[in-house]
Amino acid sequence: KDVDQMVDRAAHIYASLLTESQIRAAIAFFTSDAGKKYVQAEPIFFNKVINAMQDWHQQISTKMMTQVRAEMKKKGHPI
Repeated sequence: KDVDQMVDRAAHIYASLLTESQIRAAIAFFTSDAGKKYVQAEPIFFNKVINAMQDWHQQISTKMMTQVRAEMKKKGHPI
């Protein structure tokens, strides 16, 4: 029942954002070979994007901390 309620809510949200013809076009896409491939590739894509963002975040954090430490050292703060 909870799943049905969530599906119903999602359907209402889509209906509020898209016209019926747009929904039909989306259904046609997702039932096509290209749409099926998209659905298959999507989780892999998002995993790779998340990993890339985590790597980028780590690099930025390291660079930022290096710069903060250098500035603190210039100002005489012990590190």
